[in-house]
Parts: sequence; structure tokens; C-alpha cells
Amino acid sequence: MQKQNLRAQLTKIRQSITDKKQKDKLLCERLSKLLHAKYPQAKNVFTYVSIGSEADTRGFIAQMADTYTLYYPLTGKSGDMLPARAVRFKYLNPNRCGNLPSDCVSHAHEPIIPEITVIPLLGFNEQLYRIGYGRGCYDRYLKGKKTVKIGLAYDEQLCDFIPDPHDIALDYLLTPTRTLAKRQVTTKE
Repeated sequence: MQKQNLRAQLTKIRQSITDKKQKDKLLCERLSKLLHAKYPQAKNVFTYVSIGSEADTRGFIAQMADTYTLYYPLTGKSGDMLPARAVRFKYLNPNRCGNLPSDCVSHAHEPIIPEITVIPLLGFNEQLYRIGYGRGCYDRYLKGKKTVKIGLAYDEQLCDFIPDPHDIALDYLLTPTRTLAKRQVTTKE
């Protein structure tokens, strides 16, 4: 099925997921374990702040604000995205494009590529490609950058699709029950 046709269907699936608080807690734990085990030297993490029914990152942000320098996405009207250093870690209310109010981020331009990038998605396949919202913001941002790409999702978001030529595969896809990694899959722990 084409990605464009899947977006509405995947949005409904994600909105109907039950036990989200428990699943979000498990996702946060899985993400924290992965970072500590595989990337103990990482200092900078670029993470989205969840909107709507996305896998919730607020628990991770609250937990990791003292461990990492966090960056939030700042997306312009053209769809170009930059990491903006986080200065606030609570009461985060992004707009529908994922941008936060100006008092949540530093306005000093920091040309940085964080070691880790945490990415939202509507759906994913076993090859670690994601279906986003269709604007290509993350694909454009990630192109040519050396950052570990981690997608957060619920198991119910797994679907079959063929990626577009410009799509960039994730390095890891985390669900409440699985960690999928390039070239290996770690199942339920």
C-alpha cells in the first residue's frame, strides 16, 4: 500500500491505542536503556515533544534533562528543521508543526548535529523505514548527517509499505515490547 494512503489509516490506529501511559513508560525505559548501553558517551539528544497521539516523550525529557543537552525541533514554513537547544523541560505544548513557544528554546544559533535524534512516526516497517506526516522534514534534516536515528512507536503501528527513494532508514525502532536495530532484531526482553 502507498504511504499516502496509509497515513489516515495509521492515524486512526494510533489514536485508538489503549494503555498509552503504560506503553509510554515502557518506551521511555527502553530508550533510556538503549542510550546508556550503546551510547554512554553521547552528550546531545535531539528529541521531538509529542503532539496528539504520538509516543509521548515528556517522561524521557523530564528524566534526561540533567543527563543530556536536549534539543527540540524548530521547523520553518518551508519544512526545514533545525535543532534548538532546550531551556525548558516542563509544561511543553508544541503547536501542530511540533514547534514550541519561544521561551522553551535558546535563540542563540548553535550549529550542532546531536549524536542522537529521536523521531516521531505514524508507521514503520521491518526494514526500519518510517511513515511520517508527509512533509519530509525529518528526511531532509537527516540527509547526510551522522546522528543515531531512533524512532518511537507502538507495536500497532507496524505496517507493510515500500519506502520512497528519498526516505532515510532509522538505526533503531523502539516499541514498548521490541527494539529493532539495523541488521538485528532484539525481541521481547
